[in-house]
Amino acid sequence: MFTLLAHFYVTAGDVAKMPAELQVSLYRSTDKSLQLTYKLTKTPSDPAVFGNPCNPDTIANLYNFQYLGDIKLPRATYNDPGGYFFVTEPIGTRPQTANIQSAPVSLYLWFSPDFLSGQPDGSGPGKTSTFMLGNPILRCQKSNQSSQFNAYAYDQLVINVLGLASPPPVLTVNIRLSSPLKNAAGGTLDNVSWKNGYSAANPLPVPSSTSLTAGPSNGQATLTITPSQTITGGQFTIAAIAEQYNDGKKVSESLTEYTLIYTTCPKIDPPAITYTKQGSTPSPTPPPICPGQSLTISAPNGKANQDYRWFKDTQPITGQSSSTLTVNTPGNYRVRITQAGVCDSASVQFTIPAAVAPTVTISNVSATTGCTASGPATLSIISPLTGSALTWYLGNNQFISNPNSPFIQTNVNGVYSVVITSPDGCTARSNEIILNVSGPPSVSIAQPASTTFCPGATANLQTNLLNGYQYEWFRDGVTTGVTTNTIKSIDSGAYTVKVTVPGGCTALSAPVTMSSPVLAKPTITGDPTVCLGASLILSASPTGLPAYQWFRDGTIEPGGTSPILSTSFAGQYTVRVTYPNGCTILSDRHQVLQNSTIPVSIVPIGPICGPSSIPVPLSATPAGGTFSGQGVIGNLFIPQAAGVGSITVTYAPPANLSGCAAGNATMVVVVRPMAYLNLPPVLETGPGVPTLLPGDIGTGYQYRWTPPLYLDNPAIGNATSTPAAPITYTLTVTDSFGCSVSDSVRIELALGFYVPTAFSPNRDGLNDTWVLTGINDYPDIEVIVYSRWGEVVFYSKGYAQPFDGNYAGEPLLTGTYTYLIRLKPTEPPKRGTITILR
Repeated sequence: MFTLLAHFYVTAGDVAKMPAELQVSLYRSTDKSLQLTYKLTKTPSDPAVFGNPCNPDTIANLYNFQYLGDIKLPRATYNDPGGYFFVTEPIGTRPQTANIQSAPVSLYLWFSPDFLSGQPDGSGPGKTSTFMLGNPILRCQKSNQSSQFNAYAYDQLVINVLGLASPPPVLTVNIRLSSPLKNAAGGTLDNVSWKNGYSAANPLPVPSSTSLTAGPSNGQATLTITPSQTITGGQFTIAAIAEQYNDGKKVSESLTEYTLIYTTCPKIDPPAITYTKQGSTPSPTPPPICPGQSLTISAPNGKANQDYRWFKDTQPITGQSSSTLTVNTPGNYRVRITQAGVCDSASVQFTIPAAVAPTVTISNVSATTGCTASGPATLSIISPLTGSALTWYLGNNQFISNPNSPFIQTNVNGVYSVVITSPDGCTARSNEIILNVSGPPSVSIAQPASTTFCPGATANLQTNLLNGYQYEWFRDGVTTGVTTNTIKSIDSGAYTVKVTVPGGCTALSAPVTMSSPVLAKPTITGDPTVCLGASLILSASPTGLPAYQWFRDGTIEPGGTSPILSTSFAGQYTVRVTYPNGCTILSDRHQVLQNSTIPVSIVPIGPICGPSSIPVPLSATPAGGTFSGQGVIGNLFIPQAAGVGSITVTYAPPANLSGCAAGNATMVVVVRPMAYLNLPPVLETGPGVPTLLPGDIGTGYQYRWTPPLYLDNPAIGNATSTPAAPITYTLTVTDSFGCSVSDSVRIELALGFYVPTAFSPNRDGLNDTWVLTGINDYPDIEVIVYSRWGEVVFYSKGYAQPFDGNYAGEPLLTGTYTYLIRLKPTEPPKRGTITILR
């Protein structure tokens, strides 16, 4: 399958001339004979406008049109070793250049049969080919710059000077200069005329040299054109044919055009770089940076479409392509600026220095720690960096007294440090000094809201000195082991706290006495089990208290606010009582288990057919109970005693089930009335005479006659029998509940002529011939037997020799045959069927 894609680059004047469809012709190379024509369709998208690559701000007024179509080329049809070539009809006007005459554009692609897919119809997957002019068609060249044209082989099919895919290793490619094509009418290639002094081999205005570099097997080649002198300007058309070889055999070639624009490279001015440190104003010189500081570098030059590349210590910085860069480490940096279509570039290198990190140490503490105050302490610093700013801190708060001084005097206890800030903005923190130059602390216990508390409640005591000290709590003079500024969950007793301040000074508070009344814990009494659906009573003691609250499994029991609780549920029960002093106490858990209700059921009995049926055993769960009802004797249901109708049977479970049984169970037993049959004992008829059997007693019943011999339908009440011999029938009638009743009738035959309906000629001595009885009075009897196709298979007059099931000495097949019997010539014949069984 070929995908034909034709690109046309035309000027604004030719845009309206581009047709909706483009004709492509395929010629055989050996005789220039036309093989087929095909229409390519213009793609619906708007044509792309190309800018001048040497100056992106200038539009080159070239528009790209595309025509597209698919075509199958079966290899079995296109197998001429000389190959075939595609050409397009002339269209548009080629862009005006300095070295060729203006002319329409025609595209060209040649291929050999090996170029086609290996599939017989040429539709192998992915086998496509593309026509196109060079893309990009415009190149900006320096005045004496070499021009390179690359060709690649890909997919083992297509040669294209664009290099659209990596080449397979078995292909080779060649490039040679050629002339552009303007027409190919009749299969003859008509090239564009070169202007004076130009040719395909010399397309530039000055002498130039060409060189071809081709890999031996890597599927690519490069053609280089180098002008020997400076070209001051102008646009020139270059045409090249790229050839593809597979194992040394040429398989395709395609023609591609380029337009080279020679120009003097515009210059990119280096930018004026500014440096902005965090929290500072922009500077034209790079300032030193401290560890952890950030510095923003800006290098704009006011031009659009420019690309920035940043480097640090010669290594590129990934992900940075804008005109600004933010850094936080010193080093050697460089920015390189390029612009699309501009041959020049600008580069600026600069160094970000590292700032000197300051250091500071607090020393020369004039006072030592202790319990007796000896006046303010003096703290001073040692720092080798002059011109720095100092900030003193007490803990995490700034110490305002004597700011920015190399020493301070203080009589405030705490942790001291100093932060130094260098002229470059770098900071460092000193060591920490802990001071304690005061006397023993004044300690007390905050008076609680109440010194009495309920049993089990939490009462808290807290000292007035909250932070930066050591604590030890005592109850009745014995240590409690609590070492925080608060003691919780206390017992009755006299409490004191000892506080130790930095430096070792201690003080003991005055005692605070706490007391708790002794109250009885409530108890719960009641049954430990409850039946499903029943209830039990739980009682709490003591009674007569102000408030009660019951809980089941830790959740409040709705309505449980009295000493008595009625419940139907299993669970862990507790009760909380409130004493007159407001204290509450929770009881221990009382476990209540629940016995499930025992279901009571009777094994059902289906409808019983008539009161004469045998007694039916009764069964129920749980066993051991008592049955009652009409027709019930012990564990038996007696239909005869119950009579016809719907009888209710009740079962009462045994009385020893702890009251958890689910009550009595009942069922209804239906004793059905029986159908009434009254067949005559005997019916007399003649052989083969249809006889009605009077057994129908109405609708809503099922009928079954047995045996079904001679019957037209054994499943109806009034069946018809055509007997060939005496027979006794039994009729069974079943109602919709499955109750059945039976009766019998005997069919007797009067003496006379009789024709059997079947015989079995299998030589077992039984019914081997078709024996007709009662024919002695008919000496002239005539018997004819026919096959199913009407062929006479037996004929006899007088019937001296009975029919034995053979015809022409061969046994007849098992099946049904038709007979005609004429007893007398003056009587009508008897007709019927006979079945041969083997």
